[in-house]
Amino acid sequence: MPAGMAIARRSANPIMLTLNQVAYRWPDAAADCLHAISLELRDGEWLALTGDNGAGKSTLLRIMAGLLSPTSGSVTLNEEPIAQLKNRQRAAAIGVLFQEAENQIFHSNVAQESLLG
Repeated sequence: MPAGMAIARRSANPIMLTLNQVAYRWPDAAADCLHAISLELRDGEWLALTGDNGAGKSTLLRIMAGLLSPTSGSVTLNEEPIAQLKNRQRAAAIGVLFQEAENQIFHSNVAQESLLG
């Protein structure tokens, strides 16, 4: 976990999302911004990532939601590789609330966004 970032957890339900030794390096970067992150998120559990600007919170959330592929390591949702799931499957199981509104919308209109197409 990068310095300045913390994870708050609660719950004891079955495991839903797993990160195993996840790392991420931005193109042209000299080093990973995330390195060897492993965690299990359980069904019904809420996860809050807090930390300093630039600590990797948004990058980690994007990886967890399947919006960004890790440089190394694996992410599974209900034991399926998250990269192989369709947008609808991911959206049915994962909710992400970003601080910046422009990171919430993927399509140019509400109809397309609602269809997750």
